[in-house]
Amino acid sequence: MTARVLLGVDVGTTSAKGAAFDLDGRLLAQETIAYAHRVPAAGWAEADADSWWDAVRRILGGLAAAGGRVEA
Repeated sequence: MTARVLLGVDVGTTSAKGAAFDLDGRLLAQETIAYAHRVPAAGWAEADADSWWDAVRRILGGLAAAGGRVEA
């Protein structure tokens, strides 16, 4: 039988964070992946959506390795 978990992912300006909880709300695992953003000119900031996606994939992989299988 596969345990049911709740996953949360937060994609922010400088990092993405993820956590897995059991159905009673207890933290099972957490992951944080930092990434850079570019500042091509004063007052500008650019983010790379591919780095966000890569971070989310790595987070889900880390949560799966820490606590079992993650199904999409």
